[in-house]
Amino acid sequence: MKKDLSNNEVKLFMAVTDANAVRIFLDKFPDYKIHVLISYHYARANLYSLLKLRKAERIKSLYLDSGAFSANTGKSTITLYEYTCYLNLYHDRFDVAFNFDDKFDDPGHNMENQAELSKKVIGKNIVPVLHDKGNLFEEFKDHVHLGYDFIAIGSNHNIPEDAWKNIEKHCEEIKKSEERDIKIHIFGRMKYEELWKHRPYSADSSTYAQAAGRGTLFIWDDENEKIIPLWTNEREKSFMDKVKDKDDDGSLKKKKKDKFYHLNSKEERFKSMLDNVLSKIDYTRENLIHNAEGKTIFNLYFYHLLEEYLNSDKAKERYLKLHQA
Repeated sequence: MKKDLSNNEVKLFMAVTDANAVRIFLDKFPDYKIHVLISYHYARANLYSLLKLRKAERIKSLYLDSGAFSANTGKSTITLYEYTCYLNLYHDRFDVAFNFDDKFDDPGHNMENQAELSKKVIGKNIVPVLHDKGNLFEEFKDHVHLGYDFIAIGSNHNIPEDAWKNIEKHCEEIKKSEERDIKIHIFGRMKYEELWKHRPYSADSSTYAQAAGRGTLFIWDDENEKIIPLWTNEREKSFMDKVKDKDDDGSLKKKKKDKFYHLNSKEERFKSMLDNVLSKIDYTRENLIHNAEGKTIFNLYFYHLLEEYLNSDKAKERYLKLHQA
């Protein structure tokens, strides 16, 4: 039976540290709405601004991350008690709140935090976050068995293809046997291959801002259904020369997969696509090079187009063709 994707929508969440970039982007595009994820660590300073945008119906959905990644890496000090108190005060402002999964190598500890939050935060279902790289599918099955319909997978590792296949198969079995739809959120990355091949319910990333800070921009090539990366200065070219030929585990790739363009590349098709984006965001090549805000807007526009593509009939047909092969 052909899988029904009529109501299947992939939601791309912009992980923000400063609500100002989101506001500026939405001011430029009055008809656009976006999904936003914010960490508790940054929510305290930005919640009011985000709620104003939410009230104006510019933010489609708002997720709260516990800030466990920052806590785990020592970048911030957050306690379970502190996060619990915050959720009891503000949980109704968010569509989804995630577990305080502060020990990536200890699933049992994270489950204890999950149970504690579920008991003490009234009126909010807390979404568990999985990190067991070696037994990801088993951990996923355990949470489905416990009754969770929304499960997040942490950002400290990629999901192996065999785990993806097992997870998708299990979700189909649960849908048939129990009439439950299991939703999956991918933390901290929006890898194009993963998004179109597996269509998670949602995913988040701060790449739009981090890449802009390095000088890397992205263009969506709809005709060829691919991402075109470009760099804006020599510093970024040097950085990309070091990393573009390596896989996620640091090993060298057998061949180059991406061609990186410079902002001033003379190739006609690239120039045409770039000019189109610049006209949309109202920037020129010259004032974009030294404008951090403009680069961020550029990449936010790219992710808007990527989400549109992922939810198009063309992308859904591509997904169905892959999974029926």
